Amino acid sequence: FAVPGNCDLPEVQQYLVSKEMDLHGKIIEFESVKFAGIGYSLPCPGTTPGEVSERQFQSFFDRMDFPQDSDTPLLLVLHQPPFGTVNDRITSGAHVGSKTIRAMIEKLQPAICFSGHIHEGIGIDKIGKSQVVNPGMFSLGGYTYVELIDGIFNIQIREVSND
Repeated sequence: FAVPGNCDLPEVQQYLVSKEMDLHGKIIEFESVKFAGIGYSLPCPGTTPGEVSERQFQSFFDRMDFPQDSDTPLLLVLHQPPFGTVNDRITSGAHVGSKTIRAMIEKLQPAICFSGHIHEGIGIDKIGKSQVVNPGMFSLGGYTYVELIDGIFNIQIREVSND
């Protein structure tokens, strides 16, 4: 599954839809885990095609039917990281994440929130019981590895070897 990022043209989401991989604005259960996704980012320095406002992020969340009391783990797949974490800190030290996304994580308490967008925001953080992870740019080798063992998610940030 995937969500569109801020640099992705509309054709990227059309491709994801055609391959039944699009998770933007959806909740999909797969192998006893619920995945919920929101793509795009807040406005960036410079203009990119996939920029939305905090209000639009709230609208995306409002249209999704999140489970209220489920034993099925919920994982959020986002492009924009939540505000106030290691995952949204840019080189200057400023936090540039979404306050709307942070509020939804505080409310929903997903097991994991995967994010990207902030290339230097690599790391694993927590919001309540939720683990928030940004592996950095895949083009530089960064990815997240997750195992579910006895009901516990083990998360690691790994790097693709050039060997």
